[in-house]
Amino acid sequence: MPLAEDLTAATFEKALRSLASFSSSRGAFGAWVHRIAANELIDHHRRCRREQSDAARSAMYQVSDRRELGPDELPAEDDLADLRAAMDQLPERYRSVLSLRYFSDLDHDGAAEASGLSKPHFAVVLHRAKGALRRELDRRKVSS
Repeated sequence: MPLAEDLTAATFEKALRSLASFSSSRGAFGAWVHRIAANELIDHHRRCRREQSDAARSAMYQVSDRRELGPDELPAEDDLADLRAAMDQLPERYRSVLSLRYFSDLDHDGAAEASGLSKPHFAVVLHRAKGALRRELDRRKVSS
């Protein structure tokens, strides 16, 4: 049920932000909101599929600032669960820059542009985000 609530909230948030672009000449309001909801659901499933892929598992490991992995050296699912839990504890800004850089197949310049930050500013925020992630991972190791 929390997933449905999250998707519903995201749908109405997007609809509210895009309300000025709605035009009744292109269709009914209900159909417009339904399309936003369908897109949210599709995006959710794509994210889930990406998170389970070998590339995502490798990227999650790289985010934690460990060495580059070969295809036969992917981390265990437990390590990924810890990494996901640690990411969830980070501020949204840090999660966003980490996601853009490591999970969106964007290079540094593309991730900076997508975030709306200058390249130097993005680099600083990314550095701080990685540091925060490392500290959170260390905190989790100590408390376990």
